[in-house]
Amino acid sequence: MSQLSEVEQIVPRPRADTVPLATMIDYMCLKVYTDLMRLVDLLPSKTDLEKKMEIATFLSRTRHLFIRLEALVKWANSAS
Repeated sequence: MSQLSEVEQIVPRPRADTVPLATMIDYMCLKVYTDLMRLVDLLPSKTDLEKKMEIATFLSRTRHLFIRLEALVKWANSAS
């Protein structure tokens, strides 16, 4: 038996209806980065209190996004 066929038996092939985890992480990082750059552009025109509120909102949304990813990874791990 060749090494390639051994690996294919150990590591299942991705199904057509799945999204690789690396793709999801790349998308999330890109989204967080673009949101942060947008925030950086908007903050100079805001007051100190508005800046703090915008940063807190950004951090909260980002945290929830990664919590959802963590839940998805845990679910996928337990489902397989």
